Amino acid sequence: MPYFFLSLFSAKGCDYVRIENGRMTEYLERYKPFPKWEGQTIDFRCDHGFVPANQQTGQTWQRAACINSRYVPEPKCNNITFVCDTGYSPANQQSTITCTQKGWSPAPECILTDIGGKCGRPPPVENGDIVDISKATYFPSETVTYQCQNFYTMEGSPRVTCQNGLWSQTPICRAACTANEEDMRVHNIKLRWSNRNKIYVEDGTTVEFVCLRGYKPHPNTRSLRANCVDGKFDYPDCIPKHYGDRGNT
Repeated sequence: MPYFFLSLFSAKGCDYVRIENGRMTEYLERYKPFPKWEGQTIDFRCDHGFVPANQQTGQTWQRAACINSRYVPEPKCNNITFVCDTGYSPANQQSTITCTQKGWSPAPECILTDIGGKCGRPPPVENGDIVDISKATYFPSETVTYQCQNFYTMEGSPRVTCQNGLWSQTPICRAACTANEEDMRVHNIKLRWSNRNKIYVEDGTTVEFVCLRGYKPHPNTRSLRANCVDGKFDYPDCIPKHYGDRGNT
């Protein structure tokens, strides 16, 4: 039994420590119930502008345990260290900053250090717009997305990528086609499946027509269908039924 008490109290435990740029809980700071024995814990936090040396994710208050007469992790508050984006590095190689009454000291600053493989502004697409916020410089593998304006159809991928300093293939915005009464009257045709005098169709769409009453397809007209190609119809033609008949002048 004496041996048991000797081994239990032979360790000196963990004493109070002053945490620079931080503090323990108000109870510990005021009453200082120390030493803490093996396995007992303390809670502490860092002042604004400083972070724990071994921060526990998402926790304002940190906990340290007394193990072998020392606190684990060490209750220590460090300056903040920032990390620059890819291709940038801290100005003057200074990545550690401190929050002072006048702001960050020194001010966090990242400078461009690697220009290889970067792309400039993405190329414009006629009748199209960039969905994302445009930047002056893009890093490799960064992407931007395009969209076509109203009544235009996209051909190709809407997303382009910065690769080895060049942008991948941009899409094409194809114009829609308009079939209106004036154009159809010139060719003596009308829409087969609609009574409307004007329609809009997307690029690549096929529209079927019929000849007006009293007209027939022109001998050179193979089909009364027309495809919308880049904003234009190749309209079929119809001629009067009596045109070319024998006995007519």
